[in-house]
Amino acid sequence: MDTKEFKKLLKSLKMPSSTEVIQRENNILEARWRKVGGFAGERSIKRVAEEAVGAGFRVIGPADSTSADGSRVTHGSWFSNDDLLSVTKTYGVTSKQNEFSIVIRTVLTSNS
Repeated sequence: MDTKEFKKLLKSLKMPSSTEVIQRENNILEARWRKVGGFAGERSIKRVAEEAVGAGFRVIGPADSTSADGSRVTHGSWFSNDDLLSVTKTYGVTSKQNEFSIVIRTVLTSNS
């Protein structure tokens, strides 16, 4: 996938406008969005997950964990087609500690 196609994919998945796109080593292109605090990130996570399934991504596994002391609980899913998508919701003791993230990675085939 080239850069232009990747940006089209992000738009089709309705990624939040504050998504950051980064080129990593080994021709990996990554888009990352994160929100800290409150609960509003839940809507963005739900919307992107629904759009991903509609675009042909399939759920390949959970992304669930709990901190050792139980103060933070993470719920999420891994999705895949030829690209890898992770959506996670982490809840802390207070809403200020909540964290929401969406990450999608693809292999960059050209820099168009």
